[in-house]
Amino acid sequence: LTWSFAEANTPNRVSFWTTGAPIPLRDPQGNVDRTLRESLAPRLLEVLQTNENYKEALRPVFEIAHLYRREGKAYGEKTVLAIAAPGDPLGVKGILETTLARLAIPLDLAPASLPFLEAGTATEVRIGGAVVGYLGQATSAMSGLRAPASVAEVDFEAVVKAARLTHPYKDFNRQPPVDRDLAVVLADATTWKQVEAAVRAAAPPTLESVRFVSEYRGKGIDPGHKSWAFSMVFRGDRTLTGPEVDQSVQAILKALEADLKARLR
Repeated sequence: LTWSFAEANTPNRVSFWTTGAPIPLRDPQGNVDRTLRESLAPRLLEVLQTNENYKEALRPVFEIAHLYRREGKAYGEKTVLAIAAPGDPLGVKGILETTLARLAIPLDLAPASLPFLEAGTATEVRIGGAVVGYLGQATSAMSGLRAPASVAEVDFEAVVKAARLTHPYKDFNRQPPVDRDLAVVLADATTWKQVEAAVRAAAPPTLESVRFVSEYRGKGIDPGHKSWAFSMVFRGDRTLTGPEVDQSVQAILKALEADLKARLR
C-alpha cells in the first residue's frame, strides 16, 4: 500500500517529469517527505526493499497513480504507469512491451542519459515519436537494494490515447512453422531495435516473427560485449524445407556480421 499524495523518504530525487522545485505539503503526517509525489518509482523500489529485508522473493510490482509538478507558476497533475522489477532492464522491458502489445502500441526505445539510472541502461520510451517515459536500471543510491533492480515510468494518458482496442483480423496460415534460434555476440551499444531491423531487412517474406530470448555476459564474452539469443519463426504458403530455412538464416547472419559486426556464438 502506498500514500496517494506524499512522496516517501528516498535518498535521491527522481525528477524525469519536471524540472521545477518540489511542491511542499502544508501539513505532512507520518514518515513521509514534505513534498507531493514527483515519481512513482521510489515507492515501488521501497516495496522491493521490504521484500529483500524480510528475505522474501523479489517480484515485479506496478502502480498507476497521480504525480504532481510545477508548471511555471501553476501546478500540474499527471497519471503515470510505473513498473519496478529485480534484475536488469530486460525484465521491465518485457513487461512493458507485452502490456503495450495488447493495446496494439509498438514499444519504441531510444538511448538516454538520466542521473538516477545506471550509465548505459537508460532509455526513453516513445509512442508515435513523442517521449512518454523512461526505462532503465536504478542506481544503487536510488534503489537502496543489494541486488540490481530496474524501473520504468510511462505517461498513462498517452498510452490510453494511443491504444487500439479493436484488432484487425489476420488470416490463419495452416502451413507448419519452422523455428530457428541464433546467439550472436554484439557490442554493448547495439540495441534490439537495430538487430531486429537488420534481421527483417535480410530475411525473406517467409519470416513470420523474430523474438528476443536472453542476454548473457560472462566467461567467453569480451568486455564491452554481450551475447544475445533470439528466436525466429518462418512460415510460407507451402511447407518449407530445412535447407530453405537454413539458407535464410545464413543470409540473416551475414547481414548481422556486415551491419552490426556481430559474430556467431
